[in-house]
Amino acid sequence: MAEGSLRAGYDQGCRKFNLHDGLVIDSPVLGPIPPERLSGGLKTLIMIYEKPELIFNATSCGQNCAPWLLEIGKKEDVTINLEYLMTFPEPFEIRIENVDRIISDPKEYLITAMDFTSFYTGANAKQILQVMPEEIRTLL
Repeated sequence: MAEGSLRAGYDQGCRKFNLHDGLVIDSPVLGPIPPERLSGGLKTLIMIYEKPELIFNATSCGQNCAPWLLEIGKKEDVTINLEYLMTFPEPFEIRIENVDRIISDPKEYLITAMDFTSFYTGANAKQILQVMPEEIRTLL
């Protein structure tokens, strides 16, 4: 993926757009829109890409942003806070700071991340299974 296309073409479910003079974004779905109308997830992805040395709360990034978080992470080490169990497309390799471990297995990620995901902390197993998305439950 070309460097310029990462920022200008989050087309894997986030948005596909072209930026004109930093003032107007031309979206094939929405037409011309101002930057403040972008989704919170897309704004977060752009900021992570532009300022990888900062720590971002990526909880506003929906599931559709997972491939882009991995793609950005391949180019530059980034640190994010994520307060839900995002399903990452395989293959992936992420480092969970809380346990200082690199994880590439979806089940290991699930088990490890549940300890630090505020939504699941303090809940019992039955409560967790009731609210957990199906694609995550199948990993258990």
